[in-house]
Amino acid sequence: MADNNKTGCKLFVANLPTEVEKPDVLDVFTQCGEIVEAHVVHNGKACYAFVTMRTREQAAQGLLFDGSDYGGRRMVVRMARSDSKK
Repeated sequence: MADNNKTGCKLFVANLPTEVEKPDVLDVFTQCGEIVEAHVVHNGKACYAFVTMRTREQAAQGLLFDGSDYGGRRMVVRMARSDSKK
């Protein structure tokens, strides 16, 4: 199942409850399609995630979760910015 051609569109998901774990994020975003990879980051009082969807269309579906209530918090979903400096 290894994919040498790393494709997909990465989403940045913020304002998650601090108790959220990777399976919780997978449960939400598998509704949009195939997840290539997902990482949850706990940073003190903040919790956020990066979710890479297989296609741009699936990522667009994920963007529809922006503003949704998740665990009593308003989830923020954006396309992740490239980490390369120009």
